[in-house]
Amino acid sequence: MKKVYQSFISILLVFSLLASMTLTSFATAKNNKVGDKVTLYEDHETIVEMYTDLSGNRILNQYLNGKLIQRDTLLTSSPNSIKRDFFDDSVTRKSSSDVIYIEQYGKLTSDNNERVQPCAVQTAGTIKYRAALDTGYIYYGLKCTYDTKNLGSTTYTINNFVGRMVDLIALVVGALTLPNIVAEAFLDALIKGLGITVASGMIKNAVTDTVSCIKTQYTWNLVDTTAASHQKNVYGYKYYITDVKSAAKNNNYYEGYVPKDWKTQSLAVNFHNEMFTYNAWNVVGWA
Repeated sequence: MKKVYQSFISILLVFSLLASMTLTSFATAKNNKVGDKVTLYEDHETIVEMYTDLSGNRILNQYLNGKLIQRDTLLTSSPNSIKRDFFDDSVTRKSSSDVIYIEQYGKLTSDNNERVQPCAVQTAGTIKYRAALDTGYIYYGLKCTYDTKNLGSTTYTINNFVGRMVDLIALVVGALTLPNIVAEAFLDALIKGLGITVASGMIKNAVTDTVSCIKTQYTWNLVDTTAASHQKNVYGYKYYITDVKSAAKNNNYYEGYVPKDWKTQSLAVNFHNEMFTYNAWNVVGWA
């Protein structure tokens, strides 16, 4: 009878803890998650979507009135090239596919700023957790520190581009090596700022612009407060975008785990998922 009573109490603890947990979560920090499609451009007849395949290549599809007319592939094995496959019969071409290069359509300069050393490690603080087990509650936490490193800047100047929207998007994304989640927000601002006119999937007004991306990496070290040997490094990035024509000037875009999200439930949930496997738990404080 005593064992039955103890089991009943344990079940009550688990259910009460589950009821008190928030369900808030946010996207994984994995760069360019496989299979997830993002829409980079859409109007009444044209749609451009992008996703990452199992090999890490990024695939951009352009549809016209629901029909696939072109696919651009940003190859991980050849980052400055774009493989194009054509599916429409309305345009006469010498072949059904070709390869173009980023620097054919603009000037690309990169500053891989190896001179910049990481800043001193900064302590964000400690996240305190509580989990429910058969024997009752246990308390534990994560001590979180991070360092910041400027990975350098990349600038791309587009020279009088006229063509399909999918090609312009592939050129910009490939030149700046923007991850999918950042490209979605950045390109929306860029296209609107440039006032691009698209008809039948083709850009009608020549595009000339300079975009610059300064990439910053945050390296987090997560340490279990109850077992110091249990630790892990996870990462986040900031992309600072400038544009001389003010299409998307001075915007910051973020991916993964970044300091600005400290003390948010989503960050606490994702850090916990990186380190622990408890089924019933919650956040009880920050220090």
